[in-house]
Amino acid sequence: MEQTTWDFERLRTDISEKGLDYVMFANPLLMVNLLFFINIDVGCWLVGILQSSFWLIDPLWSILPPIYAVVWAMHPLAVMTTRVKVVIALTFVWALRLTHSYFRREEWKFGLQEDWRYTKFAIELGRPLWYIASFFTTGVAQHPMIVGISLPLYSVCFGRNASRDFDMIDGAIAVLCLTGVLVAYLADTQLRTYMVENARRRKAGEKVLSILNTGIWR
Repeated sequence: MEQTTWDFERLRTDISEKGLDYVMFANPLLMVNLLFFINIDVGCWLVGILQSSFWLIDPLWSILPPIYAVVWAMHPLAVMTTRVKVVIALTFVWALRLTHSYFRREEWKFGLQEDWRYTKFAIELGRPLWYIASFFTTGVAQHPMIVGISLPLYSVCFGRNASRDFDMIDGAIAVLCLTGVLVAYLADTQLRTYMVENARRRKAGEKVLSILNTGIWR
């Protein structure tokens, strides 16, 4: 089963005749997009306005894809194979690594700071205008990117080759994926060590290291 394009007139008819719940069941990709619009595009934007900080959007980059993987894999129309299970496992490994990196950078605190670009835009535009512009920059702009990087998870459950089971090529790709996650973890850890050392040097009045040129970063 593969549903990546929609006949919007047919969707309108189906919603009016069969109800929105049926349409969401029959179109799992549309379901995720609709929920993203409601909860992230609109919901996170409203939370950001109330908190005067759009920090929440950053951790969602690693939290939402594994949720989508499970939602799609558990859908009654999905094809469940070893490939799907391996993809879900790899997605969680990737997500845990990225989430760990994010909160370690934030000193294990929630809402410590928002993306510096959002702060810059807010200062340049001014608060009244930023309230409107932020809806598009912090919510709508994230939509195609976060859902977009999750599309392979949709394809492995509903694509033309979804019924194909795990093979040697998949095994090689899985190893390559784990290698990439490991390299990313090592690189993030080395960068973290560099940042912490420079923070210590600034506090002690010592000269900071201008460039990280050791380890993976050299």
